Amino acid sequence: MFILQHTSFYPGNPDFYGCIFTAENTLYKEKRRRANRGYKDRLFIRIFEKKHLKNTHEEGVAEGDRKRSIRTARNLYRKGYSPQEAADILEEDEKTVAAWYKKWSKM
Repeated sequence: MFILQHTSFYPGNPDFYGCIFTAENTLYKEKRRRANRGYKDRLFIRIFEKKHLKNTHEEGVAEGDRKRSIRTARNLYRKGYSPQEAADILEEDEKTVAAWYKKWSKM
């Protein structure tokens, strides 16, 4: 005869399976381990994919912003703005804008 001694005696409690079942307990625990392992792997893959997509998106946005800045600087160059004025308008580094201007002046 088996007597319940405490209130935390429920099927999810390891004591419950440890006291009553042996073979079934082992199979149950192994199935849970395998299920959890698969879940953790799938969760890790999902998290990795989300981070990768986020980084790719951010790189794309940064590249788009860069191209937009270059295009605007090119238009300012054609209109006769100095590299300093263009850098102030675009909020870019003056040396970078000056390098763009130098490259465009050789064309």
